[in-house]
Amino acid sequence: MAKRYLFDTDILIAYLRGYAQTVELLKTLAAQGFDFCISPVTIIEIEAGTRDTEKEKTYELLDMFEVYVVDRSIAHLAGGFLQKYRKKGITLGLADVMIAATALTHHLTLVTYNTSHYLIPELQILSPLSPSKAPK
Repeated sequence: MAKRYLFDTDILIAYLRGYAQTVELLKTLAAQGFDFCISPVTIIEIEAGTRDTEKEKTYELLDMFEVYVVDRSIAHLAGGFLQKYRKKGITLGLADVMIAATALTHHLTLVTYNTSHYLIPELQILSPLSPSKAPK
């Protein structure tokens, strides 16, 4: 069974903006036959920020990913994360806990630059060097 990756919104935005490191990362993973997945939350976040001139390119990219449905079990897990961390005085974003719960439920590795958004220790994360921190 091929390794499966769930891509966070920030990775797809970096790819669409042409960051060489991110483009190379996706090409490398694709060449190795890995499965690419996203949460519908990522589609919502991408859609909200897409300019009219970017829609065609954006939709072509999104269509290449398997989309996991946010079902009852993912919703319960995400809500549990919000409650658990709120009790510790930590505020997590709704979108982030939904993406994390999707990754955990489906045994996916989350690919993100925003590791600080994902404090859940059991989550498997692949975090390449952020384009803003990459050597020029």
